[in-house]
Amino acid sequence: MKYFGFTTFRDIDCTFYVDDESIELLPLKVDNNKLINKYFDEKDFYFEYNYWHNFINIAYVEKISHSMNGGIILKPKFTIENPHKEKITNIILSGLDIDYFFSPSSYFFYLKRNNTDISKDIIYNDLIADEWNIVFDDKAIKIELLYGNILNKGIASDLKLHPKIKISFSAINDYLFIYRLKAMIVKFLQVVLYRKRISSINTELWTTKENGNPSYVGKLLDHINKDNLDFKGYSEIKYVNYKEYISLFLDFVAKNIDLNIEHFPNESPRFTGYKYSQNLVVSIFSAFEFECRKNVELYEYIDDSQYKEIRKKTLNSIKEINCSSPEEEQFKKNAYDRIVQLGTQFGQKAKIINAYSKLSNVLANSLNSIFFLHKLENNNSLSYQEIESFAKYLADLRGKNAHGSSNFLISEKNTQIIRFLEIITYCQLLKRIGLNDKDVEMIIGEVFCCNNLMQSEKIFAK
Repeated sequence: MKYFGFTTFRDIDCTFYVDDESIELLPLKVDNNKLINKYFDEKDFYFEYNYWHNFINIAYVEKISHSMNGGIILKPKFTIENPHKEKITNIILSGLDIDYFFSPSSYFFYLKRNNTDISKDIIYNDLIADEWNIVFDDKAIKIELLYGNILNKGIASDLKLHPKIKISFSAINDYLFIYRLKAMIVKFLQVVLYRKRISSINTELWTTKENGNPSYVGKLLDHINKDNLDFKGYSEIKYVNYKEYISLFLDFVAKNIDLNIEHFPNESPRFTGYKYSQNLVVSIFSAFEFECRKNVELYEYIDDSQYKEIRKKTLNSIKEINCSSPEEEQFKKNAYDRIVQLGTQFGQKAKIINAYSKLSNVLANSLNSIFFLHKLENNNSLSYQEIESFAKYLADLRGKNAHGSSNFLISEKNTQIIRFLEIITYCQLLKRIGLNDKDVEMIIGEVFCCNNLMQSEKIFAK
């Protein structure tokens, strides 16, 4: 939406122009241009402005930039459109990716296949398909999956059955908390769909009247996640197949809403070499190392009991050496520090070998698909020579990228080794979320199209 109007910013009378990404403020008096620019460093504040017959919008401004016209440009993270005075008790989310993941056709087919009664009126009423209770920012949250109420907008309804996510909480007027709740659902979709870009999610704000009836009190417009992207699914990544895991995923993202997903694909799964840039490989390695650090006991633990005593004696011997110059003292310190670390840390190659050894069961039915250009010795496991060779290639590639010495011409055969590390990293994440080996194996089959266990055991099995 684009608006023009007049407002006041820090007691300075201005004109404003609003588009989908920013609010440009220009002082009415040219003499105030310098005055308004002194607020350039302000961030994370609410800005209220009137539009169209005195309706009010409230924008949460993340930062300010300069305008070539002499004013300033406010960069909002989100805007509350026409907020009412009542406190908010729940929000309702809908959108293309919610339609895709919580597919109504898949859900009602699932009910029919399991002989579940589906006689409920969904023209004027909502069907509560599922419910989850989590804690977010120390507040009790109830999340409901709703299908139905097709005519909720009367003659303005599109007459389609859309799933909705209803999030309920104690009455508040904290808009930033509302935004973080919505961002949590975005993060949930990113993790389960293994995709960085999520289509814009419509966010309605509601309150509950004293008589128990719901009342619409505004809308949240997200200026970051705002694109209506209609992605086509490459696999059956749908709610009915993930149903038993949803609670674990929601609880995890509620506690890890700032999880770094820079290595996730923007749109569709990656299969070919041209989709793996140099920066992406570095991001995948960073994510892998992060997951290793998150579970040091599993992925980085080294039993140093065999050489613990000799390391202690060596360190004591170094301490006893007398130095006659600053250079010798520095060399002594470097030698001491190196011996302290020796035998207590995994290198890149060893981390990859160890991670595969911990996740070999999860990957057993996927190896032939992942490495279809390689001639593996076995169908369901990598030999030590194979995993050592793959780990060495990855560690060398990481070193070349880190030192800027790689021209990054990767064959399709070697691309499969990089993709192997990417899949391991997602397995580590799923294990950290709390899924067991069998569930992880089925999910990576759907996400990376590397096995058909989900189809054979859940989708087609009755």
